Amino acid sequence: MSHTPAFSIIIPTYNVESYIARCLDSCINQTFSDIEIIVVDDCGSDTSVAIAKTYAKHDDRISILHNPKNLGLFQTRLTGEKVAKGTYILCLDADDYLAPTACATLYQTIHLHTPSKGLFKNPIRGAMVETKVSLIIPMHNVQAYIARCLESCINQSFSDIEILIIDDCGSDESVAIAREYAKRDLRIQILRNPRNLGTFASRLRGMQEARGAYVMFVDADDYLMPNACEQAYKTAQQGTNQSSTYENLPDIVHFKATYRGSTNASLLENLKHKARYILPTQWSAKPLRDSEIAYNFFLKSKHFPKFTLWDKCYKASLIKQALPYFEDIPTSLNMAEDMLKFFVLASLARSYVSVDSRLYVYCLNATSITQNPDAHTKKIRDMHHIIKALKNLSEEIHAPYAREIAHTMSDHLRALIVLESRFDKGCVNLTEGGAAQDLENLAQQNLTQQPTHQNLVRASHTPRCASPYLRACVDSLRFWNRCLTYVRILVYILSVGRLKL
Repeated sequence: MSHTPAFSIIIPTYNVESYIARCLDSCINQTFSDIEIIVVDDCGSDTSVAIAKTYAKHDDRISILHNPKNLGLFQTRLTGEKVAKGTYILCLDADDYLAPTACATLYQTIHLHTPSKGLFKNPIRGAMVETKVSLIIPMHNVQAYIARCLESCINQSFSDIEILIIDDCGSDESVAIAREYAKRDLRIQILRNPRNLGTFASRLRGMQEARGAYVMFVDADDYLMPNACEQAYKTAQQGTNQSSTYENLPDIVHFKATYRGSTNASLLENLKHKARYILPTQWSAKPLRDSEIAYNFFLKSKHFPKFTLWDKCYKASLIKQALPYFEDIPTSLNMAEDMLKFFVLASLARSYVSVDSRLYVYCLNATSITQNPDAHTKKIRDMHHIIKALKNLSEEIHAPYAREIAHTMSDHLRALIVLESRFDKGCVNLTEGGAAQDLENLAQQNLTQQPTHQNLVRASHTPRCASPYLRACVDSLRFWNRCLTYVRILVYILSVGRLKL
């Protein structure tokens, strides 16, 4: 039996080549995805239908009908109405377009006749909403994982959620799988980027569209424990020891994660995955206030990672406050982009509570950009952008510790940039251009000091010509005296160069 969509959008089309793309973009990017789009060609003489056919190739919700001759607007709409399968019909002129939330708002108006008790006024949209938690899931070429992720979301013990999938224009079947889930669960909405924009922009899109009182981030190759939303939300309700009005609820709820390996990865890759995250994000069992929050994660902590977005739940008002700071940042970022977002969120937050439960499952995905050695150049470019953005943000936020945090995180990124070269072949020589110049350039980007090239060379304790792996590890310690780097060096030496982490 064929699926009955909630809405049929009927678009009569006659010589509208200047407008039809805008119209169709507004339809396929609706936050409510359970729709069909019927384009009725009224035999115009321009390229309107050709443009519509191009859209139909990429979105199977679009169908195109053809009148036998030019019949006019009345008959053309009637043609679409005769074949429409939706529960409701929405007529749209091809030279007009819909607001992104048009179908979602109409559906809620139809089905939510009376407001529920205890609703919060959403600080981003300014309206009363039933949704308590918004889950934001960026999606790009994750067909092997997206079903597992969505199963964990739709089967939450806490049902009062919305699930926002941001389709970042991948080339596999991820979006087709997501649409099948969206047909069965109206809490799922699929937003499509105009082109591949990366994780930073995709999460940002979700932040802008979220309607929940709280927001959580989920990577499409990870998944949630069944009680994740319920426990995070209940902790928020109980964590302030004050009245449970929205203004008094905590800005950040922090929980723990489980780290899962992959049967498709080697033993060494699985060990690296466990080792990388064996030291958890700085944990505070007691509530934190104001500047204590950013200090706890970025300066007090000696562990890694410090800035993950996915092991926390954020109040929507904090998200709204943070959004303007991201307007001038290059959006095509993937590597360490969560550092920027969490730097702003932690700096602006006024209250923090935690729950000592593992609610998130972080999975090894050897094909992700953070694990893929083929993405070497892209990762380095992203980290250079983030170093620059951290400096600018630290001057805009005017929060305690902001500049100190930006300086520390920038040094950590410089260390990671140097470590990116550890698997390169050949001999690294700090005294003759190449890597030496790269290190000098990195040092010159320092926020508060500018070491000279000579000082960098004198600081080296490795031979002039040494293993690229060993050289990169030692050189990275100039920027970040990190425990894991010493583990890398020790394992490399003990294995006589056979094991490289």
